[in-house]
Amino acid sequence: MLQTTRNSPIPELSVWAPLVLAILRIVSALLLIDQGLNTLLHFPQAGVPDALDAGAGVIEVVGGVLIAIGLYTRVAALAAAAEIAMAYGALDRPDTTILFGVIFFYLVFAGPGIWSLDGRIHQPDVRPEPLRNAAAAAHHWHPVAAKLRPDDAVPPRPGDDRNDRCQSPC
Repeated sequence: MLQTTRNSPIPELSVWAPLVLAILRIVSALLLIDQGLNTLLHFPQAGVPDALDAGAGVIEVVGGVLIAIGLYTRVAALAAAAEIAMAYGALDRPDTTILFGVIFFYLVFAGPGIWSLDGRIHQPDVRPEPLRNAAAAAHHWHPVAAKLRPDDAVPPRPGDDRNDRCQSPC
């Protein structure tokens, strides 16, 4: 049987998965920003980057910032993964650059995880609605419970005297 992280035999590790995803996202994004700044500023040699290097550097810096703070993470990660794949071939980047592409492509599907602005912005409102009276509370809580009589709240068991009652006119 193939084990996945969700069906891990060590359930204690699954608790840490969202935190580790956020750490992977933030650290990878900071490294992408560093790579983009190096591309734009041509460290250690000074100079003006050509148009292709400048475009790649801007995408890496802007995408890295968006991914690091977790804002529009999926879109930024897709743009970063595509840019890295193209820069690998066109700009003769090292082989380790492919790892960046794979990580950011994973983030397209995994999402930002915790510690992200996307999570804060799109968090569902969990505040309960104010109720006016007890009947509305019973109806709001469970629509069938509002129609039940108090003695019918618990279903009868076999042998219970409520089973012997005639439900229709006898």
